[in-house]
Amino acid sequence: MSFPVCRLGLPPLLGLHRSVRHRSLNSSSASALYDVVISGGGMVGTAMACALGSHPHLHNKKILLLEAGHRKVYDHLPEQFSNRVSSITPGSATLLASFGAWDHICAMRMKPYKRMQVR
Repeated sequence: MSFPVCRLGLPPLLGLHRSVRHRSLNSSSASALYDVVISGGGMVGTAMACALGSHPHLHNKKILLLEAGHRKVYDHLPEQFSNRVSSITPGSATLLASFGAWDHICAMRMKPYKRMQVR
């Protein structure tokens, strides 16, 4: 079983509807029809795919998440990490919690920041 590509380092999200799960496209499946196509598997695209795929009114819809980057697997935390920062508002945290992603984010290297200096 495989899941949407996510560059954020989220482990596989649990409970996703089958229509959101990752699948490679080849020439024989390229003509398949989808109800929703999301371009970009970054933070916003992946959150959108998960939110739509877990919505009860869309349970029978086919959702395709397109991502041009290489698929990354995060089965453990790397020893080295970047000090790159992403801001997640309380509203976004609520959305991420609604489909089970927030607990996975909190289990990673998520930490609050109180100030920042950009040069």
